[in-house]
Amino acid sequence: MHAGARRRDVTIILLLEGAFWMTAVVPVTMGASALVAAPESAADRGALVVQGSRVALASFVAGVGGIAAAVVSVREQRLLRYFRDR
Repeated sequence: MHAGARRRDVTIILLLEGAFWMTAVVPVTMGASALVAAPESAADRGALVVQGSRVALASFVAGVGGIAAAVVSVREQRLLRYFRDR
C-alpha cells in the first residue's frame, strides 16, 4: 500500500491520528455548550450541558467513523491510477 506498509498498519495509523485530532473537538464543544448554558437558569443549564456532551460525542464518533469509511473505500490501484492520470 503506502511505501510497503501493510493495509492494516496504515488503517491503524490513520484511525489513531484521527482519534487524536478529534479529541480536540470534545473540549471545544463542551466549552461552547458551557458558555451557551451559563446565562440560563440552573435547571436549564444541566440539560444544555448534557446536550452539548451528546453533540461532542457524536462528532467524535462521526469523525473517526468517517476516517474508517474513507480508509476502507480507497483501493491502492485506484489511488495510483488517480495520481497517474492527474
